[in-house]
Amino acid sequence: MTPTWPTAPRRRRRRPGWDLLADIEALTLPPSVVVFSASEVDRPQSARVAAVLLKAQTSNDELLQALQRVLGQSHPPQPLGA
Repeated sequence: MTPTWPTAPRRRRRRPGWDLLADIEALTLPPSVVVFSASEVDRPQSARVAAVLLKAQTSNDELLQALQRVLGQSHPPQPLGA
């Protein structure tokens, strides 16, 4: 018989990744952000990021192309003290 372990109930937050966006935007050189979401993203949110892709509507190739495009537009990291 395999033992079963109790699991903590999962708390589902309404906007888990979006909470981090303000912190990312506050950085001196904020990185580009790509959102890969299970649900629709409204215009004000999508205007804050480089790309928004819906999981149900995005193929692996489309995801790869979007990431390559955004990475190609990113500024290279600056050396410390520059």
